[in-house]
Amino acid sequence: MKRYRKTLVAAVLSLAVAAVAVVMPIALPSASAQFKSGLDAARTQEMSTKPIGTTIGEVVNIFLYFVGAVAVIVVIWGGFQYITSSGDSQKATTAKNTIMYAVIGIVVVVMSYAIVNWVFGLFK
Repeated sequence: MKRYRKTLVAAVLSLAVAAVAVVMPIALPSASAQFKSGLDAARTQEMSTKPIGTTIGEVVNIFLYFVGAVAVIVVIWGGFQYITSSGDSQKATTAKNTIMYAVIGIVVVVMSYAIVNWVFGLFK
């Protein structure tokens, strides 16, 4: 039990914070209304009035584009490693693994992009 004490304390504190975050707007509607009026006061004409789901989808897509670009750069780096391995089998194996994992990363990013757009398309 002593071994898991820190993990248990962290889990309990996390649950407490989550519970407070969920219960407070319900328990104190005036605080929720005050928060909304503060947001409305801070909103300017330049701010978008898009739904939050659309904004989240755009942020996720930008993140996936970035991760995809990094994966392509890693494929290029793996190719460079393979070319410069000079017949050393260990360096060539490392380069092949780099390329393989980068290609797997690109597949995961493409599938994630498709899934995210499909899910957000269901709610439009």
